[in-house]
Amino acid sequence: MKIVVFITNYTEDLCSGVARKERGNRLKSSLSRFDRAGSFLCFRPEAQQILAIHKERPINDESWNALANIVDAESRHKIAVAFHHGNDVVHQAEKCFEKSRVVSVGYSHECDEKEPWFLFSQLIHDIEKQTENSPAAFLTLFKRIYKDQPSRDITQIKHKLVHLFLPLEVDFQGLEVVDFREDYWADVAAQYREKDLREKIEVARGLLYRRDNENFGEQLEDVLTERGLLQDAAWLNIKRAIPAVVKLDVIENVRSAFMSDDKSAARKSAAAYHEWYRKLLTNLELLFSQLR
Repeated sequence: MKIVVFITNYTEDLCSGVARKERGNRLKSSLSRFDRAGSFLCFRPEAQQILAIHKERPINDESWNALANIVDAESRHKIAVAFHHGNDVVHQAEKCFEKSRVVSVGYSHECDEKEPWFLFSQLIHDIEKQTENSPAAFLTLFKRIYKDQPSRDITQIKHKLVHLFLPLEVDFQGLEVVDFREDYWADVAAQYREKDLREKIEVARGLLYRRDNENFGEQLEDVLTERGLLQDAAWLNIKRAIPAVVKLDVIENVRSAFMSDDKSAARKSAAAYHEWYRKLLTNLELLFSQLR
């Protein structure tokens, strides 16, 4: 986990006995040491790690874009969005960080040592005391709490995999409805010529397979290792659908058809893509039914 976006209102009460001695303290000048990115307050405790705290709701697009600009656009970070229950902004974050893996961590304002809000209150207390390493310590403890959650973020993995490939499925269905009419084909083909569909595969691989420099427990493969499901038939079928290294012909063929403006090849590629996507959905559902 590289980034934590902590969503809270700057007027919230902090935990008593943590940030000074009484409740009723507010998040005001104590956050002044943070860099500003729109309405976010950011701190870099170490290289490529960012703790971002949002001080008010709602979050507009300008604020998300400002935060995205301080993150290396080419890096595939894992971003945790901590939000008060009932104020889920994960979909906004996913739109903002398209190449990243976004997970959600809900919290309440209970002052329990295992609650993110308690850690956040401790962080503000440390900042007030000018304890330099407190944000780094916060991220370490936050990751520990996150990993203690029994469900982890497996539903987010499934959600992102499904929606990663859905737009192309929908566009192919639209083309078939109008029998690849020339004007519609021209619009869709032009759109995909400006995208590299291979990037979707790399994002999917990042969700499925563990990389050497990543912590255990962050990919679906790690969860299956813990559950003893690495030989499950549905998982093996998913690995065939999205191999860890080998290029994916179904995507390469689609990409080639769009790049060469070849409607005939696109028709054939559409049929193959429909079948590939259908099997992927089926096997994801079978696998995740065992993980619930």
